Amino acid sequence: MFNLIPETYQPDARHLYEDIKHVWRGYLRGNLALMAIVGVVFSIVWVAIGMPGALILGLITGLLTIIPDLGPAIAVGLAVIVALFEGSNYLDISNLVFALLVVGIYTLLINVKNIWLRPLIFGRSVHMPDGVVFVAIIAAVILQGILGALIVIPVLASFGVIGHYVYRRLLGLPPFPEPLQTVEPVLPEPPPDVSA
Repeated sequence: MFNLIPETYQPDARHLYEDIKHVWRGYLRGNLALMAIVGVVFSIVWVAIGMPGALILGLITGLLTIIPDLGPAIAVGLAVIVALFEGSNYLDISNLVFALLVVGIYTLLINVKNIWLRPLIFGRSVHMPDGVVFVAIIAAVILQGILGALIVIPVLASFGVIGHYVYRRLLGLPPFPEPLQTVEPVLPEPPPDVSA
């Protein structure tokens, strides 16, 4: 594919390709970090309130967090079913009240994840402002559904990389930041050999 590009632009194309690849890898790392954090937090909370199968439910919640809207709905559904049928291991409340407690805790934590944690992690992983990430995810869910919300952040960041390149080219600036130049340390000269 690079051979189709004029030879003078091939180095730029390769640099752009590497930058875009870096964006998508960062997005993958951000997703993995988000899944791990959500899984651990929910496992701890479920253990704290005496949810039967707390670790498994926490792990499922972490894994399903990658799917916007649908994943959390499945996870809370499983947690509510367990709460209704099993109740708490040590809280002395009815199963229905326990299920309502689970829904309340889940709603609180999932909103913290969606409003604060997801934009923070994705913003840092693809080098975009948190607010832009938040608005992009909300807009993608509304306009495109789950699939749009899954890919909107890396696609937007990729367009940002290309836009930055075009902008710098139009202004006649170097398209990519200059690599850091290392300064060779000056070593002292060895003393002359006086034994001769």
